[in-house]
Amino acid sequence: MAFTTYNKKDYKIMTLDKKLICSAYIMQKDGDEWHCVLTSLPKLVTEKIFPEEVLIMHSSETKGLLYYQAFFKKCDKTEGKKLKAQFQITGLLEQVQRRADIKVKLTGVSLPIQLKKNREFEVNLCNISAGGMLISTEHILPIGQTFSFSYELPTEVLEINAEILRIEPLGINAFQYGCKFYDMTDEQMGTLRKHIYQLQLEHRNEYADSYAS
Repeated sequence: MAFTTYNKKDYKIMTLDKKLICSAYIMQKDGDEWHCVLTSLPKLVTEKIFPEEVLIMHSSETKGLLYYQAFFKKCDKTEGKKLKAQFQITGLLEQVQRRADIKVKLTGVSLPIQLKKNREFEVNLCNISAGGMLISTEHILPIGQTFSFSYELPTEVLEINAEILRIEPLGINAFQYGCKFYDMTDEQMGTLRKHIYQLQLEHRNEYADSYAS
């Protein structure tokens, strides 16, 4: 059987008490059957490294840590002499949510947003995290309002969808809106999270420099 790459993201094969056996990446998924190429293996490898029942852990940018319960079926070599294993997935056993994303405060940053019917205007970006942002504007928007915007990074532009979750009046004709992002891919979430982490480091350095002077 010819194997084609499905997902090279790192997975962890563990015992039921979460002791690491080895790492792996998925070559193919046939329904509940996962075909994995094994990496970070012990020096002496046989089928006996796997108990009958194992956990397969995957770290998702959007869903946190996912632990799948699985039965070990067989282990052999690919054409490239890499060791591969086949597992029967019985279900998602546990999901550990990530901690709340770091928010970075911003000042003087404007952001054009696009509503339905080609309605577009600029808002002020107050803070941003990998999961959402706080904006301010004079425009009145309802809870549940969705919109899209382009967020420019140093190396690429992310096209993001957002939904308004809460409204905070700031005064006459001034409002703040708490928004969450939706329909983001793991890749987009990871890229945005790295960017926000870099912003946080830059802000810390600026604070340290101003304090030292």
